[in-house]
Amino acid sequence: MKKMFAAGICGLLFAVSLFAAPSQWISAKKVELKSGTDFFASTVATVSYGDEVTVLSTSGKWSQVQLVSNTSKKGWVPSASLTKKKIVASNGKVSANAKEIALAGKGFSSSLEDEYKDNTKTDYAQVDSMEKISVSSAEQKAFIENGDLKGAK
Repeated sequence: MKKMFAAGICGLLFAVSLFAAPSQWISAKKVELKSGTDFFASTVATVSYGDEVTVLSTSGKWSQVQLVSNTSKKGWVPSASLTKKKIVASNGKVSANAKEIALAGKGFSSSLEDEYKDNTKTDYAQVDSMEKISVSSAEQKAFIENGDLKGAK
């Protein structure tokens, strides 16, 4: 009887693990964890390249995630900033190569990355220089509102 009970518990745990939310990793240098799926939703926390998250749900181009290392941090990130490839950071080294890191920094999704691999002669010098520009969410929102641009809240 005890063996059957133990086997049943093991089977149940195995079944639960099959349906557990999958882990993914942050594939961009820095991503704001938002309170909602709006670009200007308040920032809950900031997650960094290589942070492991559990995907709780998706809505359009957004994924609701929970940080594995700190389960109290939960919010929404653009799905394009996630990868299913495990990123291991230790001693300042990561499992991704320099080309993958550069692509992640440019916001490449898996499909865009595949297209890029077919055309490796593309020059991204201008993109690299634009990445150095930093504009806060508050500045972006003010720009949209002051310019009376469509979609401003």
